[in-house]
Amino acid sequence: MTSHKLIEKLRPFTGKQLIECIDQITAIAEPMKYSVNVMDPEYNISSIDENYRRLNVRTDKDSLITSFTIG
Repeated sequence: MTSHKLIEKLRPFTGKQLIECIDQITAIAEPMKYSVNVMDPEYNISSIDENYRRLNVRTDKDSLITSFTIG
């Protein structure tokens, strides 16, 4: 599965509470050898490095998932 397919598979989680679906997201990402990085909108707004095997889960101030990126 390509990174684009991974993002597409995770799209249904957008808008949901992170705590309710992080286990499902991890279960999808880890078998594909992706690590999961949750990005807090106040403290962790960007990555300091680029990693093609990292799934970034972006959230808002209420811990709702806003988007997914690779890198």
